[in-house]
Amino acid sequence: MATFQARIEDKIGDIPLLGGDSDDSQQAITDALTDSASEILDIISEEYLWASVAVTSDATSNPITSADQENIKILDVSRKNSDDIHGEYVSCKYVSPLLLSQVQNPESIHYPSKESPVWTWKDRRINVFPAPAANNQAKSVHVYYPSSISHGATAVTNFPNELEHVLVLGACVKLKQRQVSFYNEDEDGELSQMHQSQYADIVQLYSNAIKPFLAVPPAEE
Repeated sequence: MATFQARIEDKIGDIPLLGGDSDDSQQAITDALTDSASEILDIISEEYLWASVAVTSDATSNPITSADQENIKILDVSRKNSDDIHGEYVSCKYVSPLLLSQVQNPESIHYPSKESPVWTWKDRRINVFPAPAANNQAKSVHVYYPSSISHGATAVTNFPNELEHVLVLGACVKLKQRQVSFYNEDEDGELSQMHQSQYADIVQLYSNAIKPFLAVPPAEE
């Protein structure tokens, strides 16, 4: 399979057109791919993410994840609601870290129950309340945002395969925008207009490609 750089060049032209030297252009491609992947994961329907999820081990105490978990997109956090073997995992509702003290205070209206557990961030880690225990384990289901997608890669680990063509177009949008900025209209108006026209075209292609994967907003009552 062709590299991402080759697939991008096939749509918006050779690397030298991006300006700068080869290393700068390749880094620009890597950055565009990485940024586009994060943006795509944020806006598509979650149904396309479940094939790429990671699940934490059953935790019996807080926090239920390791440190520095800001690079994950949470799909579900759940806590077991009973001490016996018949207990079921109940999805936790997210609450603001500003309510951390209140969800631990039995006198607070925000104090959760085993049937209505909550989760929040504390020191960049996921914490569940009521707190997990030996027979009331908690777990997180999430996907990782790619830390870096190389221009020379041919695929992305833990990224939906059916969205790779969208990823390429998303990166093209960012790179084409850079081309528009690079070619100053005052210096070469004709060339600048050409890149602006190509930018509009690639934006439309990207919009059409991602539309089928977007989360459908709830119907208004």
